[in-house]
Amino acid sequence: MKITRLPHPPPASSPLSGPAFVTGSTGLLGNNLVRLLVKQGIPVRALTRSRAKAARQFGQLPGVEFIEGDMTDVPAFAAALSGVKIIFHTAAHFRDAYKGGRHRDKLEQVNVLGTRALLAAARDAGVHRFVHTSSVAVVDGPPDTLINETMVRDPSQADDYYQSKIHADQTVRDFLNEYPDMWACFVLPGWMHGPGDIGPTSAGQLVLDFMHRKLPGIVPGSFSVVDARDVAAVLVAAAEKGRRGERYLAAGRHCTMGELAVQLEHVSGRPAPIPSDGGNAARRNRMVWGARISAKPSDQVSRNSQGHSLISTGFEKSTVRCERAGLRPLDD
Repeated sequence: MKITRLPHPPPASSPLSGPAFVTGSTGLLGNNLVRLLVKQGIPVRALTRSRAKAARQFGQLPGVEFIEGDMTDVPAFAAALSGVKIIFHTAAHFRDAYKGGRHRDKLEQVNVLGTRALLAAARDAGVHRFVHTSSVAVVDGPPDTLINETMVRDPSQADDYYQSKIHADQTVRDFLNEYPDMWACFVLPGWMHGPGDIGPTSAGQLVLDFMHRKLPGIVPGSFSVVDARDVAAVLVAAAEKGRRGERYLAAGRHCTMGELAVQLEHVSGRPAPIPSDGGNAARRNRMVWGARISAKPSDQVSRNSQGHSLISTGFEKSTVRCERAGLRPLDD
């Protein structure tokens, strides 16, 4: 006889002991966060702009109540915040901002003003705990230096999307200063890849283009690449163990486009376009990367996903903040 073990909900003293409200629930990060919360026995109220998209994303996933709404009109769904214990804010205007044209007004409306409206609605509803999804875009540093969460990017040197994330973070900090009874912290993801990317994001589109042989070559460049499931785990850990006003890097690992292409070749069997360096360094390390991308566990991958890593080769390990929050960085 097979026994199904139900998840044990967190203790009553935990900030996750009651319903969690997740914005951007059908997105790459949001859908993985919703699944993780449900797996841990935490009921979820998931904000979605389209119930049809939510059904496509989640099917009949139990433990989730879908709330139809949009970050441009927070009052329209504010009643759904009643009784919520914590808000995970993952929604943002992003993908369309890089498709050409002018998007500054929309970025301001959703990413900045929408965040402020959500914080105000949360406090009015008696919700005092808020985890804000920021971005590594808000930090910067000189070339060839490790970047940590204290190294703020100059808004005048940022594009419209980066500026909107910088201003959204400042909006949260201003709200904390104005209302001492509110608690919030920040998680700064790198370039996320992962399951459920039905948008798709730029990462998902890259994988699709790779699989359909639409990449004629590999452009120079590098990113901090991170699995969205790891970022979701960091969000939950930050909610439980983070400190008010702190920022936590969830940047992943530094990876060139050539290295990423080699990993995609390894897990898919599709030949990768040859990068300018021939991809030799990437091929030496492809087993570790390939295990994570294909969801096939390895010892290093296991410690990464279970240890709530907040590091990147290009980003400092932020040891003090990690240890204070009880978040263990991955040992290289």
